[in-house]
Order: sequence, then structure tokens, then C-alpha cells
Amino acid sequence: NFGHTTGDAVLASFARAISVCCGDSSYAARYGGEEFAVVLSATSSEELVLKAAAVRYYVSEQTINYEDLQLKITASGGLCEIRSGDTCQAIYERADEGLYQAKKGGRNCGFWRPHDGWQPFPVQSGKPKILAELRPSAEDIRAASLASDQHELSTDDSTTMTTNAVQPADEKKAATGPLAIDFSLTPVADDDAAPSENRPQNSEGSADILDLNTFLSRLDGFVEQLRKADLPATAFMIEALGLGQFDTVQAGVCWSKTIEVVLENLRGIDVTCLYRPYTLCVFLPGSSCDAGLIRAGKTKLAVLEASALWNTSVCFEKLAVSVATIGAAEDNAGFLNRLELALEDAVDSSHQEIVVHDGNTCHFQQT
Repeated sequence: NFGHTTGDAVLASFARAISVCCGDSSYAARYGGEEFAVVLSATSSEELVLKAAAVRYYVSEQTINYEDLQLKITASGGLCEIRSGDTCQAIYERADEGLYQAKKGGRNCGFWRPHDGWQPFPVQSGKPKILAELRPSAEDIRAASLASDQHELSTDDSTTMTTNAVQPADEKKAATGPLAIDFSLTPVADDDAAPSENRPQNSEGSADILDLNTFLSRLDGFVEQLRKADLPATAFMIEALGLGQFDTVQAGVCWSKTIEVVLENLRGIDVTCLYRPYTLCVFLPGSSCDAGLIRAGKTKLAVLEASALWNTSVCFEKLAVSVATIGAAEDNAGFLNRLELALEDAVDSSHQEIVVHDGNTCHFQQT
């Protein structure tokens, strides 16, 4: 919304804010797009989440002045604890799922997973502190521990991925975990720019939609970076079937609402393009096929639930969704061709099904 030059300046300012907050006590890096990762260490799980909350709060309190603009950063965060035997992919996916939960929760919040359920970061207020200044009191530690215990008793977590099936950590041991941070911008003059720990659901700003040519021109670079980091890449396509038979204006209203819901369920690092009429392609950097399937299933369900409440003159007949993971030596053309083939089969899928291309054949998967 503010242009590439402004965006680059903001990225640099955001990176500096994270670096200032973390100092030499943590490892921070830009992971891709508008997403950053910070590796934190602490004496306990409770102290770990207090540090993560402090970092997220610190960067969200920064105001960036660029040319004639004054911008406020909105930051979401997701935290997971590194366990013995974890792979880099499993660690990333758990932290990323926390970020996904945070973005669903609204602006300026974070989520972590202490035991078997996601819970919000401790609420922060007052003057933000860098980690070197952070001295969690015994009361802070007790509050974080109590919140964890209460949440574990009261929450039935239905969003757990298979990579999250871990045993509760020994709370007396030192804890280490990655914090995933994603940010967006709002003008300070905007009333919505004021930071809040309790924003309405899905109030986070949406990502842009690329045209197909721009998407294809960038895909090579995305895939190359992920392969160098030994990380997977998955994508899904979602098509609103039946809209082509209606008046363009009427169909456009429904399609615009569909796009809005899809974007609300994505991360800042995800890349979306208009692949063809009434069809989106969403590239999910760092996501395995299982994680991509979960994300695609949640997105499809969100659109279906939202469409039941739309007061539009026309609506799609059904949603076709396909998922595929790019092969280690596969070119992008072959990858996208497999996604399209799976999408053709998805025309016959039910509301609870997504078609996955595993590299050899397509199969229907319940979500």
C-alpha cells in the first residue's frame, strides 16, 4: 500500500528494532517477506514466553518516520519451545502455527504452545523494554505458569499438527525456542493504528495479490532460497466454481469476498496470485505437504462458513482446492502443472475434501 521504496525502508527499521531489543542475548534473522525469526533462550518456559512477548511488544511500539509518512508497526508473534529430537522443519512449523493463531486473534498479539493447547502471550503495557532490561518478577513467572495451567484445563485444541505431538517439557529445565514475528503497517493518523492486545478477529492487514506474470517471475527466487535452506515449499489452488455463469459484476462481488477471506487466513510470508479467473494460487514457503494441507483446509472451511452469511445476489456452487509440494529437483512449470491437474480432479470433491498431488498421482484427502 505504501510502495516498494517505503516498504524496504520499513523492513530495515523493523530489523533494527528487533536487533536493538534482542541485543547479543538472542539470534534474530529475516526469514522471508515480512516475517522474522528470533531464537530465544531462558531458564524456564514461563520466562521464555515473557521474553517473546517483550520482543513482540517492543517492535509494535515503534513509530517509523519516512519522508512525509509516519507509520505504526503492527506485529504478530508465534512461539514454540525447541524439544529434543526436533527437526528444523518441525520447529519452524510449530512457531509458524503460533503466528497463524496470532493473526487470527487480531492485531498486536502473540500465541505460544506450552503443553497441549495454544494460548495468548502475556499482556504487555507501559514503556517497552529491551531484553537486557527485562527482569521478570516471581509474580510474572507465576502468572505465566498459572495461565498455562488454566488454559490446558479449559482448552480443547483442534488445530494441532502432527509435528506438535510432543511430551510436556520439564519446567525446571532451561528453555529455548524460536519466535516468529510478522508485521504490517498503518498510518499513525489512522484510529486503528493504536496498539491493542485485544483486537477483533482477523483485523490484520491482508497481503497483496500478484498477477500471474509477476508471480512466475518471482517463484524461481523463492524456491531457490528455500532449497538452499533445506526447507520445503508447498502451494494450494482454490477455485470458486460456478461464478462464470453469472453477470460479471454480481460474480465479482462474491469473488471479492472470497479473496478477502482467503487473505485473512494467510501469513505475511505467503505469496498469492490470481492464477486464472476465479482461481487463486497460494505459495506457502517452508510448509510441508501436511502443513499445507492443514492450511488449505482451514482456508476452505473459513470461506465456506463466511459465504453462508454473505448477502450477495449470487454465490459460487462449490470450492475446488488442490495441494502439492514441489519436488527436490522439480521445475516450477511441472510443479504448477501438478497443482492444476489436482484442481481439475477437485471439481468432484466434497466440502470436506481436498485433492493432493503426491508427485505421482492425485488422491482425495479429508480435512
